[in-house]
Amino acid sequence: MMDLALIQRTRPLITTSDYLLLHDLSPSLETARGNWDREAYHHSSSGTGIGLHVIPNGDYDNGISRVDKMPLGWSGEVEEGRKGTGGGLGKRIREVMEGKTTEEWETVKNEVGRGESDVELEKQLRKVGAYVLHTWQGS
Repeated sequence: MMDLALIQRTRPLITTSDYLLLHDLSPSLETARGNWDREAYHHSSSGTGIGLHVIPNGDYDNGISRVDKMPLGWSGEVEEGRKGTGGGLGKRIREVMEGKTTEEWETVKNEVGRGESDVELEKQLRKVGAYVLHTWQGS
């Protein structure tokens, strides 16, 4: 059992029934199996005319990497009369990425890592503007 009230004090957690109520849908629409029932949740059967809309992935996830600014050292070249913070790591990671927005961790580790731990390599990559994206893909 989980104490949802306790968890909700420290984490942004909402139950499916709470979500349905926020959208003026009956909590009775919630499935017993816990899966997201697109038919029931997105097409209002409550008579209110309210349904939920799915935004197609391509409308917001179009393969463009967005950044606020390029940090010093990203290029691995001399900037403002001093060496970038990555000691050439930025250039090496750019070569590995070859214009892609993501790359497998093992590939990056094998190509640009120098035997350091995953945590240390991640810190070095952050210094040159390359960030590790943790996903469920390997699960």
